[in-house]
Amino acid sequence: MLCIVLTRDPHFNPSYSIAALAVAFLAYRLCGLGGGDVKLIAVITLLLTPHGEIVNYWLYTSIFGLVLIALHLLIFRTIKGAIALAPALCGAVLCIS
Repeated sequence: MLCIVLTRDPHFNPSYSIAALAVAFLAYRLCGLGGGDVKLIAVITLLLTPHGEIVNYWLYTSIFGLVLIALHLLIFRTIKGAIALAPALCGAVLCIS
């Protein structure tokens, strides 16, 4: 909400948000995605992603997510464990802004 107040340019995409929330909920139930990441995906796609940039947003999120997974693998030598995706989600917003 603070972003909308400061920029006075809301990017309200309810269809993107509903689709992202559905996919995030499935990932939460089936793949163990964290609840905070699910909420962050919904807020970002609802308020911060411009209309024509949704594909680029998911591309950057995927790239940053793969980097986070690779770093986790290098540090801990295993894929098991919690990997926070918030840096990938927020980094993608910065790239498309």
